Amino acid sequence: MTPAHLARRPVWLSALLVSTILAGVATAATVSTSKNIFARGQWRGGATGGWVSTAGDDYLLVGLGLGYNVADGLTTGVDYETWLVGDPTVHKLAPWITYTYWQAGAVKPYLGAFYRQNWVGGGYDDYQDIGARAGVFTQRGRSYLGVGMVYEYRLDSDGLYDRDRFYPEVRLAIGF
Repeated sequence: MTPAHLARRPVWLSALLVSTILAGVATAATVSTSKNIFARGQWRGGATGGWVSTAGDDYLLVGLGLGYNVADGLTTGVDYETWLVGDPTVHKLAPWITYTYWQAGAVKPYLGAFYRQNWVGGGYDDYQDIGARAGVFTQRGRSYLGVGMVYEYRLDSDGLYDRDRFYPEVRLAIGF
């Protein structure tokens, strides 16, 4: 069985994550070696962090990601995230693919998909999610700010928890 507070992400938690990112307490950044971070052959690295409170437990969220543009606008990668300090500790590994319509003007829409393996400590069952994301990037100089929505579907729900989850996401990308 998976603990209830990890099985679903309540709306207030999603709002907390977004407001934490916007407040600068947590950061998510992507670094590229080109002015056009969507160009074929570009590598991207990212980091995320923050403090999450859910169902009476507090967690330090820390994550890293790496992506590579296999074609202009088409990026594949993998993200790792861990929730520390709270009980139980959770580790998440998510390979993903995203297409950004890089030819668009100042607003560049993106669409992606991912698979996430979740390992839960404390004797709880591990679980898997699949999901999709959609949103837009806006460009200012070498910086891109992305806002969008994420949908997750839990593959192995035992019926005790919601399979479907929606939450907002905020991304920051910087080209060098």
